[in-house]
Amino acid sequence: MAWSRKGMYAAREKLIKGTPYDSIFEKNIHERLLQEARFHNKEDRVNYSVPHYYEPDFVLEKAGVTYYIETKGRFRDSTEARKYIFIRENLPKDSELVFIWEKANTVFPFAKRRKNGTKATHEEWANKNGFRSWAQTEFRQEVL
Repeated sequence: MAWSRKGMYAAREKLIKGTPYDSIFEKNIHERLLQEARFHNKEDRVNYSVPHYYEPDFVLEKAGVTYYIETKGRFRDSTEARKYIFIRENLPKDSELVFIWEKANTVFPFAKRRKNGTKATHEEWANKNGFRSWAQTEFRQEVL
């Protein structure tokens, strides 16, 4: 293998390109030590989850509904935004997760530019994903 960084990695990639292997190490182990073993078989997949806990910014109980209120300036990345979808799926019955944004129409820092030049806002994300949300200047407890 070539010793220049670029050349070494390119040479490694050529060895596994077009094969089902994720690495040269995996390829070598399969070919030398575990020839009889099943390899990357979809039937052998194991589902797992990592336990997480959500601590809401505010909780308000009103008319038999528990509101989990998240106050946000902005999401740092798409993973942070996606976690709220998982949180909603695990909320107790008769509860709702809602957002209060620091500023109206805050643009996602990771949003791609649309054809018209605009980017998706946090409010648009909330609407698209079925969350109710308000800018702090628009929110009143009566809207819940």
